[in-house]
Amino acid sequence: MDRLRLPDRVARLARERIGEADVLSALNNYYAQTGKTDKWIGKLEAQRVAHPENRTVVEQLVLLYANQKRVPEAIRVLDSVRQALKDDPDLLYYLAGLYTRIGERQSSEQVLEQVVKLDPRHAPACNDLGYAWADEGTNLSRAEALIRVAVQSEPDNQSFLDSLGWVLYKRSKFAEARSALEEAIGSSSLPDPVVLDHLGDTLYRLEKKPEAQAQWKRSQERLGKPAAVAADAALERDELKQLRLQLQQKLKQAEAGQPVSVSPVAEEAAKQAKN
Repeated sequence: MDRLRLPDRVARLARERIGEADVLSALNNYYAQTGKTDKWIGKLEAQRVAHPENRTVVEQLVLLYANQKRVPEAIRVLDSVRQALKDDPDLLYYLAGLYTRIGERQSSEQVLEQVVKLDPRHAPACNDLGYAWADEGTNLSRAEALIRVAVQSEPDNQSFLDSLGWVLYKRSKFAEARSALEEAIGSSSLPDPVVLDHLGDTLYRLEKKPEAQAQWKRSQERLGKPAAVAADAALERDELKQLRLQLQQKLKQAEAGQPVSVSPVAEEAAKQAKN
């Protein structure tokens, strides 16, 4: 759609090709620039009801509501689609990602559990649920089992290997964690800054403080490059914003010869919660 002064063409696209990603993007721009976003939302709602399996329509609608700070409406849409697609593990997995994008992490985990129940070998769901639990320091035995299912399915998947390293770290299995994290990084010229930070914390636990500091510095350097966030630009990866601050603190502590505030393992997290 090249011009915005063609309402007949807009109507035809909305009627005939609304489910296509490029058309959705063009129509979204048209209605936003003409101040008719509410009308556009109505059309998307109608399409969502008729075709709850259409990921592009559901995503567009959810993000429109989220951008307007209408999160309860976005949740309503996702809950409705979740009910309609309750037997489709792949589409449910997609919904779990959308729940995460609007900050509904608990709902996301519930949907991931639903996916794993439907398909116990669903590698991405096993990985994501296992990593979420590992990061929270909960259900660690089950988390490790899930992540190992994912790694067994895709042994060269760097994201899965990072998850394995992280759950092993949380379980205080630092030597095993190091092996998995180093394998995740491999010979990559553009390693993920989160994985580098995980490796830094693991090396610190292993009393390899200079090596840990070197990994934190690498992570900090990676955060300064656009490619570090390109893989998840839509989310803007809130974890990376937090990581910048954490890395600054760790490096400051390390350079001053002070104990470094690395991520707590399960036992430490439990003690902190009690206090």
